[in-house]
Amino acid sequence: MIDSILKPILDNSSFGGTYINKITGPDEDDEVNKNFIDSAAKFNPNIQYSETYPTDSTTLESSIEKRDGLIHPQLLGGDGLHDRNGRPVCSVGLRVQDSNGQDYIMTGGHCGSRSPRNQQGFVDLYQKRWYSPPTYRYVGPLEYYSPAPYDFGLIRKIGTNVSLSTIISNLDHPNLYALLFIRDVGVVTSVGASICKSAYITHFTCGEVLEFDVVATYRNSNNQTVTKKEMIRTNLEGGHGDSGGTVYTYSALELPFVSVVGTVVGGSRTVCDILPLPSCLHNGVYCSTGLLR
Repeated sequence: MIDSILKPILDNSSFGGTYINKITGPDEDDEVNKNFIDSAAKFNPNIQYSETYPTDSTTLESSIEKRDGLIHPQLLGGDGLHDRNGRPVCSVGLRVQDSNGQDYIMTGGHCGSRSPRNQQGFVDLYQKRWYSPPTYRYVGPLEYYSPAPYDFGLIRKIGTNVSLSTIISNLDHPNLYALLFIRDVGVVTSVGASICKSAYITHFTCGEVLEFDVVATYRNSNNQTVTKKEMIRTNLEGGHGDSGGTVYTYSALELPFVSVVGTVVGGSRTVCDILPLPSCLHNGVYCSTGLLR
């Protein structure tokens, strides 16, 4: 379970679980939210509520934020992450918080396995937009990571020249919806369900759910056998560097608002595995029903 993997790392720290804020609004009690909350109830999640609901998408259309008189580029779901050598390693996923309100960004647990480490032994990660060279806009260190059995990592957000957002990148489609806004989260329950993702290498792609509760065994770079489980297999196009990217569903009538359902674990041109949100709710790792406020 996740707790047994993260406990040696988190002992003697203030990390007490993760939290994702729910944006309240007219649809806060809709069936999707209710199903997600019901499925997560057995894990006793800590649900936090934001104060407002964005009824007008124009209030979120900018990808920069002005704070303290300075302009801060926003970190978008699906953005890339590069290490201190400028090498792209993974993609931006969910925002979570610990019990002290410290912000983290979820990404793939195997990200940075071949990257240089800082003096504290962690990999420093920086924002990388889809069509940009390395920016060296510091996000933070990959302080918590678990490549298996649940493949996810947590970047402690400490960089001051990049801001968090409620936005997913869809910049390949500027004439339609270049930016997508997270309204809530949900669960995927049926084979054949439509699903999409935003990630650094293959950008925005959509497909269908092929299989649930997928278990995959492979050998890592140290020739050790690693088993990942509780994944959802899809026919989304993916690639090396997409891991950690944001996975979501949407209704055409509700665009540009979407529901997030998971994070990318790994993929190829024909298959992409994702980690569903309820799989991060094991043994003290908590999520609620919203993210990237």
